[in-house]
Amino acid sequence: LGIVNSLYRDGQTFPSGTASSNYREGSVTLSTTDSATVTFSTALSAATYDIISLEVIYTGAGSPGLKLSSQTIDDKATTGFTVYFNGDATTDYRLDYKVTL
Repeated sequence: LGIVNSLYRDGQTFPSGTASSNYREGSVTLSTTDSATVTFSTALSAATYDIISLEVIYTGAGSPGLKLSSQTIDDKATTGFTVYFNGDATTDYRLDYKVTL
């Protein structure tokens, strides 16, 4: 699942018109569960941020056995959020995210 905000432009470190203190991006290596917790390096000022990009990437060798996708976002807080998937992941998957206030 990829959600793209029209303000985002390739090559920028954060969306045009958005202060970097209101923007977070990163990656989480998944484990053998159906969820992943994203923790920001520094907290945002509010939990009302938008998730502008959320992508599950298969990093293993060969073909992925499961077409893993995000299903639900839960527990949004100023320090991060939890993502639930359509099945159990493995460490061969990575979750890339971008959020903005």
